[in-house]
Amino acid sequence: MVAGAVAWLGLPDPVFAETRAKTTDPHREVQEDVVRAWAKAFGDQWLEVHKLIGNSAIAGFIAGFYGIESHRLTYKTATPFFRDLIGIPRLGFKVEHQPGDGNHRPARWRLASARPDDKDRHAEFKGLGEAEREFGADPI
Repeated sequence: MVAGAVAWLGLPDPVFAETRAKTTDPHREVQEDVVRAWAKAFGDQWLEVHKLIGNSAIAGFIAGFYGIESHRLTYKTATPFFRDLIGIPRLGFKVEHQPGDGNHRPARWRLASARPDDKDRHAEFKGLGEAEREFGADPI
């Protein structure tokens, strides 16, 4: 109702401004890049942070976000990035976290479908990753 009145006055429609802001949010874009690479490489496996940042694509996206070189990315610098993703839907997935026990079992992370009825979401990304390995990635 308010957005309609604002638009009627000739001012920019706030609904479009919100949509535009969401689609041009750099943090969201990097999160989606990480989720895409994660789904392609690991599917729905439970993983430790060192395994995730051992993937060059994931490490590159996170390191680029922080403005550091990939080889400088550590558990301590990457973990907050993954924590920010917990429960937030990105590309049809959400990140789940199992805390470690403080002794021998470290924390683990996985991608789960954000839509419970969509069981094949990982297969779609896994197939894309296999195709890229077989035929090469599409040029940008």
